[in-house]
Amino acid sequence: MENTANFIGTGKQVGNKIQISFEWETLKRLAKSEFKGKKYLTVDVLTLKETSQYGKTHAVIEHIHLVKETAEATS
Repeated sequence: MENTANFIGTGKQVGNKIQISFEWETLKRLAKSEFKGKKYLTVDVLTLKETSQYGKTHAVIEHIHLVKETAEATS
């Protein structure tokens, strides 16, 4: 099964932190989860294979929930 990623923004390693940037309107459209009356937004930050021409080292994508396949499910 192939996962497709919804690209949200980019990030750059700055010292010991990763600074990420994305459009506010994009964040408002993303699916949110709710727990105990509070809303949460989960995103995934991935390391790029190569630094971009603009110095970006990371990509930010919409969270992908991966389901582990068990031995029973694959046989």
